[in-house]
Amino acid sequence: MKGLNISKGAGKLVRRKVDVRTVCIALEVDADASEKMHQTRRLYGQACNLLVPIVVSDTDRKKRLWQRYNLHKAAYPMVRTKMSVLGAQLACNVMRSVSSMYQSWISNHPNFSKDKKMVLPSISFRNPVVHLDKNTIRFFNNYTEASVDTVNGRVGVRLRPGKFQLS
Repeated sequence: MKGLNISKGAGKLVRRKVDVRTVCIALEVDADASEKMHQTRRLYGQACNLLVPIVVSDTDRKKRLWQRYNLHKAAYPMVRTKMSVLGAQLACNVMRSVSSMYQSWISNHPNFSKDKKMVLPSISFRNPVVHLDKNTIRFFNNYTEASVDTVNGRVGVRLRPGKFQLS
């Protein structure tokens, strides 16, 4: 598998050293941790919904706000001010989630790049998926336990993989 190396020899294709996988896995949590995670998810969704009008407002497409970097530049200070309880890393992950959603919509609507009258829809994040990365989740005990960042501090969880993940 090849990836673009940005840091050394920019522009050269190099082999990745680690395969990255995304998995959906059940978590075992106590009632307190569950409440903290639900509250984080609710606030994460509110932050995502704050960004939707900003992305949609770029009707002339000059700012290209569906791209993560451009959206981050335009909206990060506002998200940190209005949703300060989320924290910096979760605010960055909100940008990623909104950007990914709009990039997915654009890839599913190929006429968007040709038809300049076509506008981006207002997407609602009613049931958001909180994006966790290396800064918001830490694994322990051979990946059987984890510490997840929430708006009320970190919570400990046990991972409960299914038969597919175990094989």
